[in-house]
Amino acid sequence: MNPKVMDAVGLIGRYVADSWEHVVDPSVMLDELEAQGFSTREISDAFRWIERNTLGADEVAVLLPEATRPSMRILSVVERTRVTPEAQGVLQRLHDRGLIDTLMLEEMVEKALKSDDEEIGANEMRRIASLTIFNRVQDEWKDFLKSTNTLVH
Repeated sequence: MNPKVMDAVGLIGRYVADSWEHVVDPSVMLDELEAQGFSTREISDAFRWIERNTLGADEVAVLLPEATRPSMRILSVVERTRVTPEAQGVLQRLHDRGLIDTLMLEEMVEKALKSDDEEIGANEMRRIASLTIFNRVQDEWKDFLKSTNTLVH
């Protein structure tokens, strides 16, 4: 994997994380990536990497019409006492957009429950989601560096 592609993946992740409340305009994102010096090929490869690593087995669910998609996980009574409906909405939107898979969603709920905060609101869930997604990209980057023998210990 080209290191510039991984850099593009990181920038795309930050752009999406900064655009939680509104639909991301792909043309604006592409313009920004090109302005940063990424080629069309690098940008395409970055999106393919994101699709391959975030959609995985759930890729079919993203392609299905909303009415036929599998339903979202329902929070337990205990989880609902800590996670606000707005925070759950953050997770729902990420999942619906294909930015996180079911395993990442579970990981984010677990991290939220381990938090010292009594109640996890939308902003805290966005922070947890951003860090979780960033950690996955970082792990993939480390795996890439190890596989190419470029990781210095």
